[in-house]
Amino acid sequence: MEDVSSIEVLRYQGAAPGPKLVVFGAVHGNEPRGTEGIRRVCQELDAGTLKLLCGSVSFVPIANPPAYKEDRRYLEEDLNRVFRKTDAPTASEAKLANELSMLIDEADVFLDIHTTSAPGPSCVFIDFPTPANRELAGVVGAEYALLSWPELYEHNEFFDSYDTTRYAFEAGKDGIIVETGQHEEEEAANRARLVILRVMRHLGLLEGSAESLLQYRPIRMTALFRKESIEDRFVENWEHLEPIPEGTVIAVRKDGTEIRTGKDLVMLLPKHQAIPGEEWFYLGEEVGTK
Repeated sequence: MEDVSSIEVLRYQGAAPGPKLVVFGAVHGNEPRGTEGIRRVCQELDAGTLKLLCGSVSFVPIANPPAYKEDRRYLEEDLNRVFRKTDAPTASEAKLANELSMLIDEADVFLDIHTTSAPGPSCVFIDFPTPANRELAGVVGAEYALLSWPELYEHNEFFDSYDTTRYAFEAGKDGIIVETGQHEEEEAANRARLVILRVMRHLGLLEGSAESLLQYRPIRMTALFRKESIEDRFVENWEHLEPIPEGTVIAVRKDGTEIRTGKDLVMLLPKHQAIPGEEWFYLGEEVGTK
């Protein structure tokens, strides 16, 4: 098993005191666009085309190196479901969580860059809607904001959800997760770069305005569906954040049971290649404007 001490951390220090930011990419090993976006920002800092005015930034381009090397979401456990400190970790991801969590401990603000398996617009998760987290979400330029993730998992019998932003919140840090596009989408790396720059400007680490280009549309997550059989199937090639009208059949279980909407909803994070036992898709409803 690979030694997690091989995690690459790129650190930049401003001349004056200021906020401490930490940015993760590739918490899931099959999501390379966040990594690319981070490296582009680092190249600009190294070249001097960007100058850190104050504070500090620590970049982790690849938070899950073993899974990244194999282009897999995870090797043993989903790192973004088991992100907490443990006394005697055995799984690769548990060992990574112990090391990565210390970087969040050192920071004031945490930014986690992800991409989605299905195509769809960019979105930001506001798992813990503190004023500071709402402000962060407002500057990243995402089209949608997803709400109520922790509540959705709170009483779920199949899944735990101890993700990076939950760890950050419980450690007293500000933090958000941003989905910048689909895994293979080239533009997702450009969006990741812009998200990082906007957050840095918002914190005063860089010169320039942090005003958002878009007003996000809030979506409250209302349901989580688990894939139970290899024969469970979607009836359409659903996209992330695709509207689904009332009465639409979304999927069919192995036994023929239909999963259909009882009102107008939104498809969230469909995993067309999910295996039995994994999260399959989520549903949500729009709750107004920001």
